Amino acid sequence: NKKEIGNNPRLEKAERVKADKLIKQNRVQYLRPNGRAITNKEALKRFGPDALNLESEGVVELPKRSRKEDLLMENNPSSRDDLWNLSNGLSEGDAYYYLGSGAANDTFATVFTPAAPCKVQEVYYQWFSAGNTIAFGADYGNASLVSPNGDCYGIARGEAFHVVEGDTTWVTPIGTPRTTATPNTIEGYVSDWSSDAYLDIGGTFTVGDSTDLTAVDQFVIVAIKGGDTPQPLACSNDALGRSVTYTWFGGPWTDNLWGRYH
Repeated sequence: NKKEIGNNPRLEKAERVKADKLIKQNRVQYLRPNGRAITNKEALKRFGPDALNLESEGVVELPKRSRKEDLLMENNPSSRDDLWNLSNGLSEGDAYYYLGSGAANDTFATVFTPAAPCKVQEVYYQWFSAGNTIAFGADYGNASLVSPNGDCYGIARGEAFHVVEGDTTWVTPIGTPRTTATPNTIEGYVSDWSSDAYLDIGGTFTVGDSTDLTAVDQFVIVAIKGGDTPQPLACSNDALGRSVTYTWFGGPWTDNLWGRYH
C-alpha cells in the first residue's frame, strides 16, 4: 500500500509517463451534458488510467503512420499527389502550336472522360498570347449522339449534326453548366503548368456517382475568347501522327456550328 510506505518517486514518474503517453496518443473525448468536451488529462483524473482504453467497447485503434513513412512515400516515384491530374494523354512539350481562330466569342470546349468518379478541382490552360476569356465547366452535351467518347477528329467544323427519321439535330459538346461562367485575364505567353496557367472556372463540381465506379460521366471545360486573343496553345496532330482530338470549336467562323479544331 503506497500510502502506508510513503510516496515512491519512481512509481509516480512511471504513472505520469503512462498517463502522458495516453493523452498524446489517443483521440478519445468525453462529452459533458452541455456538449463540451473535457480534456484527456481530466478524464484520466476522473476515471482512472483505463479511461482511454476502449477495447472492451469494440473500438479498434488504427495504425499510425510516422513522418519517416510519409517522407519515403513523397520520395517514391510511385507516390501520388493530392490532386489527380487528368489530361488527354499529351505531353507539355507537344504544345508548341496555337489555335489561331481570331474573333471574339470563339469557343473551345474540351471533353474529358475520367477513369472513375471524381471532383473537378482545378483547371490549367496554356496560352500563346494575352487577352481575356470566360471559362466554366459543364456536362458533355448532346454531341454524344455523334461522338460518344468526345473525339471530334472526323467531324468538320459546321458538320456536327445528328439525323433521325429525316429530322436534323445540330449538336453541341456543351451540356448543362456545372459552374458559374467566370472572366479570366491572361497575362501573356505561358507554356507550363505553373500558377500562371490556372484558369478560374467559377467553382468545383463532382463528376459521376462515388457509390458506383462504373458510373463515369464525361465533362467539358469551356473557354470563350474575349477578342482576337488570347490564343490557347495546342499540339499538331499532323506532327505527332495522331488522329484524335477532344477539343471542339464553335464561334463566328462557323456560324456557331460545332466541329473539330486541330
